Amino acid sequence: MRKILLLCLIVLAITPVVHAADPSSSPSFIPESGTVGSCNFITGEMTFDCIPAYIAYVIQFMFAGLGTLSLIQMIIAGYQIAISGVMPGGSSEAGKNRLLWSIIGLVVSLLSFAIINFFIASLTS
Repeated sequence: MRKILLLCLIVLAITPVVHAADPSSSPSFIPESGTVGSCNFITGEMTFDCIPAYIAYVIQFMFAGLGTLSLIQMIIAGYQIAISGVMPGGSSEAGKNRLLWSIIGLVVSLLSFAIINFFIASLTS
């Protein structure tokens, strides 16, 4: 019971992070407005300063996908742990390992996101 409660708390703690990583639901690498920062991709008004701004936009898009993938892996791990007692000869070790590595992957991706955002912010200012 403790493990299931811990898993639920982890999923509830991670869900806002996933939604905060991509507040827009635009599935395109160019936003619907056509602008990223001061760059306008529709009219072609771009300068050299547009490159870091666009890279930052694409990185945010990619990290939102990584957060979603990590959340899916955590849900699968929870099912593996929950079903391991019902399955004949089942062991919860595979689910625990999947959960551990998905959490490690999420932490590494969040830290790398923070580091990359720091460097891009220092490049653009």
